[in-house]
Amino acid sequence: MLSEMGLIVGAPKAASRDGRNISPGLLFNCQLQNLDVRNSTCRPMGLTVDPYGSYFGKLLIQRDFIRDDMWFGAAIVNMPKGKMMACAPRWSTPYKDKHILVNGACYLLSQTRGITMLPLQERNRQAYKTDGTRKEYGDYGTHLNFYAYGQSGISVKVTESNSVIIGAPGLLQWAGGIIDYKYDPDEGSMFISKQPTTNPYFTKEIGPDDYFGYSVESGIFGPNKKTLYVGGAPRSKSGYGQVLIFEPATREYAPLNVVKSLKGPQLGSYFGSSLCCMDINGDGILDLLVGAPNFISKVGELQYDQGAVFVYLNSWKGSNFTLSLGSFVSGSNLNGARFGSAIANMGDVDGDGYNDVAIGAPWENFGEGAVYIYRGGESGISSTYIQKILAKGAQSFGISISKGFDVDNNNCSDLAVGAINSDTVYLYRCVPTIEVYASIKVPDAMNIPHNATNFTAIFCIEAKEQIKWPHVKTVLNASIHVDPDGGRAWISSDADYQVTIKPGNKACEEQTVQIKPTADLSKPITINFELIHCIVLEDDSPLFLRKAARLSENSKLHSSFVIQLNRECGEDLICKPLLEMTLKGLSNPYIPGSDNKLGIEVTVLNKDEPAYGAKVHLMLPTLPKRLPSECALKKLNVTCDVPAPLYRNESVTWEIEFEYTQNDSFINEINIEAILEDPLHSNNESDKVIKDLTIIIKPEASFNITGTVQPNKTIAVSRDGLGNGDSVSFVHYFEIKNLGPSNWYNLTALLLIPDKVSCVFIHFSYFIFSSSSSAHYTSPPRGSEPSLSDYLKEITMLNATSTIILKDQNTNSSMITTLVLDPPTPLWPLIVGIVAGVFTLAAAVYGLYKLNFFERTKRDDMKRLQEEIDSSSSLGELNLDNDDCTQDIQLSEDSD
Repeated sequence: MLSEMGLIVGAPKAASRDGRNISPGLLFNCQLQNLDVRNSTCRPMGLTVDPYGSYFGKLLIQRDFIRDDMWFGAAIVNMPKGKMMACAPRWSTPYKDKHILVNGACYLLSQTRGITMLPLQERNRQAYKTDGTRKEYGDYGTHLNFYAYGQSGISVKVTESNSVIIGAPGLLQWAGGIIDYKYDPDEGSMFISKQPTTNPYFTKEIGPDDYFGYSVESGIFGPNKKTLYVGGAPRSKSGYGQVLIFEPATREYAPLNVVKSLKGPQLGSYFGSSLCCMDINGDGILDLLVGAPNFISKVGELQYDQGAVFVYLNSWKGSNFTLSLGSFVSGSNLNGARFGSAIANMGDVDGDGYNDVAIGAPWENFGEGAVYIYRGGESGISSTYIQKILAKGAQSFGISISKGFDVDNNNCSDLAVGAINSDTVYLYRCVPTIEVYASIKVPDAMNIPHNATNFTAIFCIEAKEQIKWPHVKTVLNASIHVDPDGGRAWISSDADYQVTIKPGNKACEEQTVQIKPTADLSKPITINFELIHCIVLEDDSPLFLRKAARLSENSKLHSSFVIQLNRECGEDLICKPLLEMTLKGLSNPYIPGSDNKLGIEVTVLNKDEPAYGAKVHLMLPTLPKRLPSECALKKLNVTCDVPAPLYRNESVTWEIEFEYTQNDSFINEINIEAILEDPLHSNNESDKVIKDLTIIIKPEASFNITGTVQPNKTIAVSRDGLGNGDSVSFVHYFEIKNLGPSNWYNLTALLLIPDKVSCVFIHFSYFIFSSSSSAHYTSPPRGSEPSLSDYLKEITMLNATSTIILKDQNTNSSMITTLVLDPPTPLWPLIVGIVAGVFTLAAAVYGLYKLNFFERTKRDDMKRLQEEIDSSSSLGELNLDNDDCTQDIQLSEDSD
């Protein structure tokens, strides 16, 4: 941490210096009186009175606050009026001899005393019994750890409203939360007051294991000037991570009032692990930078932990604000770098009026680490870094970065970078920036006689005025090259010289250009002016040169001038061209997604004497895909040099194709303005030729609707089931496919539900983009209403038709399911069966009758016969073959 108190460094794994065999972590104070001394030693704070007179030299940290492995110094923050806060997120205390409560703690320090802050010490809040309504907590039961493992102090931030917020990612089963303290801003006051800490159980945006509060920030985002808090939850959204922007809490058992939420773009990227609120585009409104150190690019294979920082630009509309993803940067895209682990606002270090940012990649280059400096600008963060800082011999360099602070009072923010694995911290001093421009002038270039043997050229170096650093200066080597390819002209004196220049100054050299008498002057002579910066301040310089400056990336170090001495311009030797410019679209209207090109064709035609030095200025609506070699781009302004000379009836044509991405913010036209300027002859604005072109953006798409019916196109309905009230379910599945060529947003579809049935649910999941995306509709109407039962009994068959109609597309499709009622059972088979049974029975009885089946013998004869048989059996074994023992028995008919 850099501040007016000096350089304060947290060492959360440092061993104790008070004789105890513990490693609680320490704070170190690094002296900054002599900034030219290298490899200085930092001294621990709060253990003994510092005899060196450091800012916190009289402070003694309370001995009973110290715990082993509490990571004291893991987060430190500068507070107003000479105070600071240091936190120990692993500070713990025993609980009933069985548990350790890792509540975390912080320590508020002034020059002479300190106060222990234990925001999660309340014993009645170490656990929380839920009502079971949040199903995502189900794996943990209903008795949850609330304050018990909160680890408050993993992050800390002083807000804009006299409060300090502390991240506690372990609250309530690691759902996480933020602790809010109000403090008295008066000098000497150590009063602090804890505000309500919201229970994350009541905030639906937060769930278990989200780590909300892993990083914290704050800022004024909206027109209402209200301070909002920002919290990162890198494991939220099933691992995608998210950032919540919310109002300060007012009650413990109430949800946070979440104003905005940002979801991470990639699974496992740890989106939200670092945050930085700053105005990156200079519009006076706070923007938000979010780090995702495990983000990987989609280029190639075996990519891991490359890291990225996403820039969300803020805009106001009415009383609301909107955060839109402007761009993202990813350093060198190296595996394992974890770019974005730390982000720090550096302020304006290059003097262009925009804040710049430092981003750490602590594990780059096998753990050595690196820090990248990116410039802010009108459109957000620059796509490429302007400086990559490496520290020889460091390990994990860039794990932490201080906010920019001017240590040496040169009106330029300096930078402190931590390297925890090598136990070092590095201080980098800011070098002021100068923006210079090279230019060439040839007085009376159009009036030089055609037989001249020399002419005068003026070579100027101008340094842009810089209010921040009027005292600095820089040294430049200048080189002049005349007609380098033809050798027809040269500088009469020294073509190489050195210039020292300060901001707001202009240095010009008048030189004579000699012309070879026998030279062929049918082609123009080119004069080039080059500047090379003399670097006088190297990385290993023993002393810091306070008046030295670096060159801005916006500097113009090259200038050229083309002069035509044989002009064919008539007797007056003054060329008077007549230039005409036409501007038309490559495709107008332009259909997004088609093979047509979105762009312009610019043609310049000369109808009179040769033209020299003419230029075309284009104001484009979006960036071009590529530019002709004669054109240069600055922001969205393109300047094209007309080839010189452009003779009578000659023309030049350029095609410029634009970048275009179709989105839901529909733009129906784009406008282009072109200005043709001849600087050798244009004396006022009226001499310029101005053309405007409007290209119509007209998306076109054709849609194809297909579908299926499930389970079958025809379904048999049972009469018994229908009478019992059983349901008949079927599904109509529609697929809407965009055949292109354009993406289509806000497609409106009208769905007509079948009559006489009830719709159980309708499900849409669609992405109407070009080629392969589709819209799905699922509708299972259930035939269970009494009206359907009566209706089917009347007609026995029903065609249930679902129709989807695409409005404004003249496209529709229908799905039909035919419900067929089983026919009723007929009576005639029953009657025929009964009659047939009767006749069969009658025939059987008659046959038996004819066979005397129903006649029987007299009862007495039967009795007598039985007695005789019994008597014969008593004599022993009957000899059935003995004729004497046999007798015929004749049974007479019963007269009855």
